[in-house]
Parts: sequence; C-alpha cells; structure tokens
Amino acid sequence: MTLIAAFTGTDATALTSYTPDAGGSFTNHSSWASSSATIRTNRAAPGSSESVVYHSGTVADRTSASWSVSGALKYVASNSGSYGGLWAGVTGAKTGYVVYWYAGDWTLYKYSAGSGSSLGTYTSSVSVGDTNTIEIAFAATQVLFKLNG
Repeated sequence: MTLIAAFTGTDATALTSYTPDAGGSFTNHSSWASSSATIRTNRAAPGSSESVVYHSGTVADRTSASWSVSGALKYVASNSGSYGGLWAGVTGAKTGYVVYWYAGDWTLYKYSAGSGSSLGTYTSSVSVGDTNTIEIAFAATQVLFKLNG
C-alpha cells in the first residue's frame, strides 16, 4: 500500500497548499462547495461546508485492476448534521464513491453525474475520540467497504 499523505504540517494549512508525501497535489472538486479541507493535528479536517478534496493520482480502471483507498477517520466532536468520510474514484462532475458515518450508520454511497444512491449501510456506534480505519476496495465487479480491516 502506498502512503499518499501523512498530513504532517502546520495546522490550518489548506490541503490544496500541502505537498503530499507521494507527490502530486490535492484539489478542491468543483462540483462541491469550495470550502477547503485543512490540516489539523496531523489529520485532514473538513472545511466549513460540504467539500471534497482529491489527489492528482490516476484513478485505476477497475475492470482491469483491483485497487483500494483507505484512511483513519477520527470522530472528534458530536455535531448534529455533520459527518466525515472517504471518497474514491472521483472522476467527473459529482461522480465517485464515498463511505461516511452519520447518525449511527456507515453508508457506502455512489454518485454518478450528481445523482446519488446508497449501496448499503452498516450500523455501528461511534463515540467522540474513536478512530476507525475505513477502506473502499474496487474489483472488476465489486465495490467493498471495509471497517477496521
């Protein structure tokens, strides 16, 4: 597995100004609000509104290669109406896959040209301070969500 970014750096640095460990760059996706994610205590923290930030690396064609993306998601505060997640396969105008936790459920969601649909949910409690490793894995005919391994 390749580490793209450890998010070490000065707090409040926008991810779009941060140089990832694996090279490349982060960009705010134009289909979502422009509020940029920042570094906070060696983690990527969401912006003040809906935001998706993606890495410049090439997205593999899942019909010819299996690949995955993962990250540690730390629940830092109980905040009604707020959630964090992990995006993968972001290729176009509001197109890609996201795993997020909200109100007791982990949800794997697919967006295609702005239209979204849930691919499945898993109920799990999360408390302030908990860190969960989430992964989205792709194969020719499957998209999988893995929680803590």
